[in-house]
Amino acid sequence: MNDFLSRVDNPDDLKKLPVEDLPELSEQIRDVLIRKVSATGGHMGPNLGVVEATVALHYVFDSPRDKIIWDVSHQSYTHKILTGRKQAFLDPAHYHDVTGYTHPGESPHDQFVVGHTGTSISMAVGMAKGARARHQPQRQHALRVAAIAMVNTILGLTALVPATAEELLAMLDWSIDRAGRPVVITMPKRGVVHEADLPSPRRNR
Repeated sequence: MNDFLSRVDNPDDLKKLPVEDLPELSEQIRDVLIRKVSATGGHMGPNLGVVEATVALHYVFDSPRDKIIWDVSHQSYTHKILTGRKQAFLDPAHYHDVTGYTHPGESPHDQFVVGHTGTSISMAVGMAKGARARHQPQRQHALRVAAIAMVNTILGLTALVPATAEELLAMLDWSIDRAGRPVVITMPKRGVVHEADLPSPRRNR
């Protein structure tokens, strides 16, 4: 078996791999995550669930020029492995060199210190507007990586305000459209929320 992970220290290294090798790389990353989290504790399931998605993001986009913003940043372990912090996941002596969340003090690939927030869309739009104000190139994207927090945010808002999920998503679309720079939102398939799945504001009063 080829040790693909030993050849990847940053996103540029990742892009040198043929796309057909990415599934094996993902499996190697998953093995590393299981070993570390089993020893130190941490968020196992959320990180195992986004390995391939994180590899794909870094393979396609150009971090840190493209800004990756995590809605639930305890899912960022693979992101950290691919952005120069691999040793903290491979060597037990360095297991505690990184935090369990994104942190700009660790890497220019991290934009914010966030945990469970549901704030990544507003942060992405804010960064996109900032890029426009500074006349930065159109090529720069703000990427929002969403998971269950987005679902919880919509659920919470529909319980608090008299708006349907479609109306809330339309408001988000309106905000993103006015960012003036590309904003990409990724969401796992199981995170898609349908109106029938959402609680009625009346039922929650």
